[in-house]
Amino acid sequence: MADFLKKKHTVSAVIVAAGSGTRMKMQKRKQLVEINHMPVIAHTLKAFEKTDIIDEIIIVTREEDILIMWDIVKEFEISKITEIVKGGATRTDSVRNGLYAARGDFVAIHDGVRPCIKPEHIKKTVLKAMETGAAALGCPVTDTLKRVDENGIITDTVTREGIWAIQTPQVFKKDLLLKAYNQGNTEGATDDCMLLESIGVKVAMVEGDRSNIKVTVQDDIDMVSSILLQK
Repeated sequence: MADFLKKKHTVSAVIVAAGSGTRMKMQKRKQLVEINHMPVIAHTLKAFEKTDIIDEIIIVTREEDILIMWDIVKEFEISKITEIVKGGATRTDSVRNGLYAARGDFVAIHDGVRPCIKPEHIKKTVLKAMETGAAALGCPVTDTLKRVDENGIITDTVTREGIWAIQTPQVFKKDLLLKAYNQGNTEGATDDCMLLESIGVKVAMVEGDRSNIKVTVQDDIDMVSSILLQK
């Protein structure tokens, strides 16, 4: 605790791992699926453990998984964990629970099922947030985008200029994120940038790479396995 307080700027990572993973169509939740002999969440935690700018890690998970998470933390020697807290009914509720537990001046929110995140991208996003107050990792969209109607018919082509695919971590000054949760529109919010946008705060984009994929469907498992083996 003393070393934590000595730093000019402290950073908490809130790892959100409370999803049910219904789209995986598997009995085991996606954050607990093993890839290359480690659960997905362990790969994610290892990346934040290795990032020197991260001071503490908080896991937000389902109540029934809390003891499992503690076992994973112990097995894979994640020393920066300070708390494992219960998630909420929605992602927004889960992040809020993790935010209340965070002690840092800045908070990095990350999806527990993005195990391919690189420590250098975590650090780059945190440093940008320290400069601007709010920053998010992402990539410019390279595919051609089409708008499609309810019948599956293309109606027009959407320009790619200025369009980015958002990822995590998303890093914010803690007081600013608390303000967004208290005053912003949380209904239908799929990420924390939306909350900042709803109260008029500008979020800086930091370019990462396309390997930082989110494990969502079964096909993602082989892709993530390949990426992690290359790392």
